[in-house]
Amino acid sequence: MLYTKKIEEITYQDILDFCSEQIRENISLD
Repeated sequence: MLYTKKIEEITYQDILDFCSEQIRENISLD
C-alpha cells in the first residue's frame, strides 16, 4: 500500500496507517 506511492506523496497519516497495520498483523500472529 505505502510503497505504491511516490515518496513525496506519502503523508504522515499514511505512515500512521502503515504502522497500525503492522501492529495488527503482529497481534494476530500471537
